[in-house]
Parts: sequence; C-alpha cells; structure tokens
Amino acid sequence: MRDPYAVLGVPRSATSEEIKTLYRRLAKSLHPDGNKDKPKAAAAFAELNAAYEILGDENKRKAFDRGEIDARGQRGRRSLSHVKPRQPIVAGLMIILLMLAATITRTMTTQEEIHVNNNVKNVVLPRVAANDELAGVGHLPQPDRNANSAPHLVLQQNASYAATNTIPLGIQVSGEAFGLAVEISGLPTGMTISSGRELGAGRWRILATDVSGAIIQPPPGFGEAIDLAVELRLADDTLVDRRSLRLRWLRVRTVVPDQIESVGGIAVSGITADKAMATPSQADQNADHLAMQSQLPREQVELLIARSQELISQGDVGAARTLLRRAAEARDARATLALGATYDPVMLAIIQAQGVAADPSSARDWYKKASEFGSQEAQERLDLLGR
Repeated sequence: MRDPYAVLGVPRSATSEEIKTLYRRLAKSLHPDGNKDKPKAAAAFAELNAAYEILGDENKRKAFDRGEIDARGQRGRRSLSHVKPRQPIVAGLMIILLMLAATITRTMTTQEEIHVNNNVKNVVLPRVAANDELAGVGHLPQPDRNANSAPHLVLQQNASYAATNTIPLGIQVSGEAFGLAVEISGLPTGMTISSGRELGAGRWRILATDVSGAIIQPPPGFGEAIDLAVELRLADDTLVDRRSLRLRWLRVRTVVPDQIESVGGIAVSGITADKAMATPSQADQNADHLAMQSQLPREQVELLIARSQELISQGDVGAARTLLRRAAEARDARATLALGATYDPVMLAIIQAQGVAADPSSARDWYKKASEFGSQEAQERLDLLGR
C-alpha cells in the first residue's frame, strides 16, 4: 500500500484539521456511487479510507511517523533498526521486555478464557508485575470506548400523513456517515425521493450524508400504508444496520362534534391552546381524567395525527404539538410518540425544524407515556436520549 501522506496528497507537516478536511473532500469525489463508470473507484476509495485510518488517528499517525507501524497499520521494526551497534545492552533489554510482555499477555488471555468458558468462580488472574517500574507491561486490552458510537440508523417510526402529502423521509444516520449509503426498498410504483437515485424495482439509494434532508413524494391520489426496508451499507456493499420504516398516507373524513374549537385549521372538541401545550409534568394529574371524559372517535384521532404531520412538514411545530396533545390525551400511543418527537433534539434535527427549541426533558416524559400506551419505538427513543 502507498504512503498514507501520498494517498491523501498532504505533507507530513499537515495539521489534523487539514487532513480531515481533505479526506472528506476526496471521499465525496471518489465515492463509488458517484463513479459508476470508473471500475477502479472502489479500490481508490478503500485506499483513501485506509490512509485516513492511519493519519486521522493521532496515536497511529505518530506511530507511523516513528516507523513503529507500516501503511497497513501493522507493527514494524524500525525502532529496533535504529539502535546503534554500541548499544547492545539496551537493545537486548528491549527484546527481553517485549518477549516478557508477549508471554504475560498470552498467559492472562488464556486464564481469562478458562474463567469464561468453564464458568469457574474465584479464578484469580496473575498480576502483571510486583515491581512498580514494570506495572502495565502485558496488560489486557481495554474495551473500545467508541463501540457505542458506531454508525446506525435512526428512524421516525409509524408516522401518518394526510393523503398525497410530500413529507420528510424521516431517516438519519447516527455517527460518522462519510463513506456510507442508505438503501431503501419496498417503494410503490410512482413514489420518489428527492435525494439519491432510483435502482429500480422499488429500490432507492442515497448517500448517508444526504439522507436526513430527503423528502418522499407519493404518487397522485395515494392513500395507504407502506412498509419500507432501510439498510445502511459501506461502499463495498457490506451491511452495517437494517431497520424497517412504516409510513401511512390517510384518507380521512372530518368529524365535527358539539362544542368545537379550531386549532391549526382542524376542528377539535373540548380543548384550548393552553391545555394542548401543557407538558406531562403539568398535566399528569388530570390527563387520565380528561381521556376518560373525552375519548375521541378513531377517525378524529387519525385526522389529528395526519394534520399535525402536515403542519410539521410546513414548519409549524407549535400548532402540531397542540393537535398531538389532544390525541395523546385520548391515550393514543402513536400520537404520544409523535408529540415526544416534537421536543426531541434528534428528531427535530431530522426534520430540520427552524425556530423550535428542543426540550429533552419533555421528550423523555412523553416517550415514557407512549411506552405505557404500548409503543415499542418509545423505548428506543428513550435509550437514544440517555434516559
């Protein structure tokens, strides 16, 4: 493999920020999705990623510059090759220490495997060293603290919209999205997405860096539910994550009971804007009582949800909260989940809401209620918020 500096085209004096900026620029230009007519694009993209794996990590970069690892990240022997002939004792001690470290590591690993595989209690692993000067030699590798930051999909689940509305796709990639693509399958004939390209047979492919702003457009007169398979893939088509997304366009009729008010252009019975904007902490004591007194017909709950999503797509999150609050009081899990999303910083980032303040505490409270009402997706949202 070529020298990482040569692959990225940067001098050895380049700063970390310069390396990162140039890598991102090259990643976009060399990505195989944008170079279908170039057979070697995938190899060039893989070489770019391997080079950035070395130079993008400060420790690995220093190790490479010192000759301790090669361009593939494998340990080299340059550090020993620089030992002068007049220093044989120092070189010999270094070799002994390296052999000691390897022996202790193998011993500790073997003892740990025995402990795990045989479920033996009270097995004491050997200490690394009694001498403080040797403490740390041959220690077991520490767990990867970045394991939870691996890229994965975050979806807006089971949303309902008014018939034929153009809506946000509701997909976001959490973590480093460069070099990844999102593939969607199950699209009905005539349904299109604003970003990416069509693959045929109801499939669509979008760069992970562009998916959060994508818009989905149903065909004229469309009014039904669809279930989409969403996959996060590497440039070599390796599957990273897979989720399902359900979207529903509704044809609903307006139900107008006695004593109504109009909120967000929709007739709603027995509610005021002040009540609708209340957070769970303000309404917990009487929400169940209100739900018992004013159970809404299923048709009106669906209308409230559909109209709220239309308002969100238009940027009016405040009015959407009002409608969703009314449906949530009727103990509807989907409405309560959607209401929590209007306060959730992650979901607000997905829909690119402007001028709307996120409130993680309120989002958490509404997600807890949605979970009580039977929403499984609410628990996943709570986990993302970190409870």
